[in-house]
Parts: sequence; structure tokens; C-alpha cells
Amino acid sequence: MSRVLNWIDTLFFGVRRIFAAGVELPERPALNFVGAVVPDNPAENRTDVFIPGTWLISPVVMTSYTARPWEFVRVNAHDPVTIHLPPAASSAGTEVVIREIAG
Repeated sequence: MSRVLNWIDTLFFGVRRIFAAGVELPERPALNFVGAVVPDNPAENRTDVFIPGTWLISPVVMTSYTARPWEFVRVNAHDPVTIHLPPAASSAGTEVVIREIAG
């Protein structure tokens, strides 16, 4: 019975176990990302977490997309794809990698 309740709890409330270097942290009702950029992404129905100095990985792009600094953009180019790069003035020293993934 506890497996069923655990599954239902996860279904309704999502994953709530957070680990730091393999050690489970206490359950809390909120997360606070310090030193990270955390924009809302309504188009993908999610919240993105970007830690400066690490790479973001995009969803597979099949139409038009605006890349962010330090992003690895995955493209499925069976149809025309437009990638807009971040402004050069505010992105000095950063990189954007664009890779076609469908072969």
C-alpha cells in the first residue's frame, strides 16, 4: 500500500527529494537559487535554471529560437530553422554552440 501512496504523492506533488553531493537535504516548501539566473519559460511550461559559467542545453529547435549566452542549441533541421544570437554587447566572451542532431 505504501508504494501506491508514494506514487500518488509524487503524481500530485512532484519530485521533492534534493541531493547535495549525494546527501539528501531536508524537505522544504521552497527552493532559493543563489548565483543563478532563473527565468520563467511559459512557452515550454517550465522554469529554467541557468548557472553562469555552465552550459544550458536547449530543447530540440525546429522553427525559430533565441539562443542565450553559454547555450548548446540542438537543432532538427528537416524544416528551415532560424537561430537568433544574443546581443554581442551584453554577451562578450561567451559562446553559443549550434548542432544539428538529426544527422
